[in-house]
Amino acid sequence: MSQIRMYKNPVLIKVKSEKEIDDKEAVQSIKMYLKSDATEALPQKKLDNLKKLQRFLSRSNKLKSDSEGNIIPIAINMFLCNVANLRLN
Repeated sequence: MSQIRMYKNPVLIKVKSEKEIDDKEAVQSIKMYLKSDATEALPQKKLDNLKKLQRFLSRSNKLKSDSEGNIIPIAINMFLCNVANLRLN
């Protein structure tokens, strides 16, 4: 599991090269992050996007294959893109 530090709070997510991530795991990661103090440092637009993604994941079953043949929810890739520009420690 890769550790990404979002501002001052660590949030653990699994990257697609290590293991398939299901919607439930992603929703739990987003919920945990949104409840943390780290959200104070985020712009409102990014917070809104994470909340929209959380709702989408809660009701979505759309899947796609990556180049390795793993099934990865499309929304997980969006989540990874949302956190990619944050500091990595």
